[in-house]
Amino acid sequence: MKGLLVAIFGLAAVLSVTTNAHAWGAFAAGQKEFGWGMAYNYGSKNDAISKALQLCRRNGERCKLITTFRSQWAGLAVGKVDRNTSAWGFAKGKSQKKVRDEALRQCRIVGGRNCKIEFLEFDKTN
Repeated sequence: MKGLLVAIFGLAAVLSVTTNAHAWGAFAAGQKEFGWGMAYNYGSKNDAISKALQLCRRNGERCKLITTFRSQWAGLAVGKVDRNTSAWGFAKGKSQKKVRDEALRQCRIVGGRNCKIEFLEFDKTN
């Protein structure tokens, strides 16, 4: 029985590493009404893209894939240009601080005021 438990725990450890070994993320944004979708830690690139587009379509129209990422930080900052127009900035990279700062900078470049981080996560591969 002891050997069986060790084997089960060993198999569980291998499966947990295998499941995240190929994690993918994707970011999609709407072109008409601002909606966005961020998916991360998916087993395949296509699964991450599908989920990001699905999440975007909940609040936006004409959603399209902006980028994919893997083993990186991903950050999204959102602000307002005016009462009816949103601005956003996206960044990805190895440093959380650099990604955060770049997403905020990109949001401001396109006219966003009061830009705030809406999403900042690391896509884990192990």
